[in-house]
Amino acid sequence: MQFLFHNVSAQKVLFKTKYYDIYYYATTPKSASIKELYYKVDGHWQIDKYYKDSIHSKFYLDQKSVLADTSKHPIWKKITFFNENGTKKEYRHAEDTITTYAEHYSGNGKKDGAAIFQKDSLISSEGWDENGNLIPDFVYEKPAEYPEGSDGWMHRLFRTIRAEIAMDNGAPVGNYTVVVSFIVDKDGKVKNVKAENDPGYKTAQEAERVIKTSDDWYPAIYMNKKVVYRQRQQITFQVLDGEEDVQITPSVVYFNQVHQRTDSANAIYRSISQPLNDSTIETKMLIIGKGTLVEVNKKVKSKNGKQYEILQQYDENGVIASEIGLINSVISKLIKFYPNGKKSQEIIYEKGLPIKSTRWDENGKLIP
Repeated sequence: MQFLFHNVSAQKVLFKTKYYDIYYYATTPKSASIKELYYKVDGHWQIDKYYKDSIHSKFYLDQKSVLADTSKHPIWKKITFFNENGTKKEYRHAEDTITTYAEHYSGNGKKDGAAIFQKDSLISSEGWDENGNLIPDFVYEKPAEYPEGSDGWMHRLFRTIRAEIAMDNGAPVGNYTVVVSFIVDKDGKVKNVKAENDPGYKTAQEAERVIKTSDDWYPAIYMNKKVVYRQRQQITFQVLDGEEDVQITPSVVYFNQVHQRTDSANAIYRSISQPLNDSTIETKMLIIGKGTLVEVNKKVKSKNGKQYEILQQYDENGVIASEIGLINSVISKLIKFYPNGKKSQEIIYEKGLPIKSTRWDENGKLIP
């Protein structure tokens, strides 16, 4: 009898490489401060991101992302962040498209922070000092925010922008959309304001001007410390038969395959927010190019000042697949649907952990 042994290993093939400057704008390999390598590995993707060491001008591995091979939301994903010396800094993982778990590690390798996210909302956050003691009122991660919220930011832009700028400079009837990126620094100051495109008629200059004159923001926070934060804003100038108008969305954000923020040229998804009325803001995420709806998020502020959030996700055919309601900072409810639109499962979470689950078959009959 003869036995044959074969070495079986995952096939890792480099698919593409992308280069960016320090502000995450696409650039040439020679000028790059950031590069991303995309690998196709058996059954999944791996994306390695490198940053250039400012002292030695050498690239070091900043993060490694592994995710399911799917053109829609990854069913699962694992992201590991590294320090410049190669030690692990942070680990995030998600087994579905709703909940993400994060752990942060100190320079000596001890876990010093943990968080649970449901989509973009932080629902649980803990941190420990170097002696292992729990830090009170610890904030793991929080984006920069305008003092009066997204509604206040939108109203400020409306009050200060020159809506007639395109028409005054001879623009024909049409829409002229400018996307402006900017930095909110650790002191909340707005800096590095730059129009990513210029449709002409001085619209890009006006969009930059109105952002540059912004009041201070509340700075972003990461691991209980203030950090620099990058934001984007879309402004559309309209010229209508001798009239002028302007449309402003609170934010336009672009995401890559692993749902990390990126620039518009390299994005897979586009997220657009707009107010529906005085109490509701709707955010839609779409697949760029196809225009396929991926999810709809609605934030509703009630008369008593409380805010509720509803998130709906859709399958590749545009049929609702799941819905999650964030009732408050502690309790949330997830509903999953069959392709025929009937509920398949309802799960109640408390601080990100399931406490009750109910299931039905495709005919709506309760499953014991």
